[in-house]
Amino acid sequence: PDGATDDNLGKGGVALSSDGLVLAATAYRDDDMGQNSGSILVWQRQNLTTPVSGVTPVKLTDPDGATDDSLGMGGVTLSADGLVLAAASHTDTDMDFNSGSILVWQRPNLSTSLSTVTPLKLVDP
Repeated sequence: PDGATDDNLGKGGVALSSDGLVLAATAYRDDDMGQNSGSILVWQRQNLTTPVSGVTPVKLTDPDGATDDSLGMGGVTLSADGLVLAAASHTDTDMDFNSGSILVWQRPNLSTSLSTVTPLKLVDP
């Protein structure tokens, strides 16, 4: 997020890859795609000697995000190797009112930025 009032960065918890190189946290009230649309911040460092505070995070949003989707309200999940990240938008209305969705970002390797990956959106059929 941009540090705005009520973004609620980290309220749903954080996720860390098993090697400690990738850290992810949600800001479910971030407003980039509409009020309370939500976002995910991902910090990735090259090695453990680089402080996380010295890394610029990548911001992920739902490309179809909208007001009150609340992406990441329940937190974020990160695979042990840091290649797959998932978060829910429990109030997404793509299928029906508050029907919800899950967004999954998957990359082939750590050198591919998650910001270049189009997320897969899963919905209840």
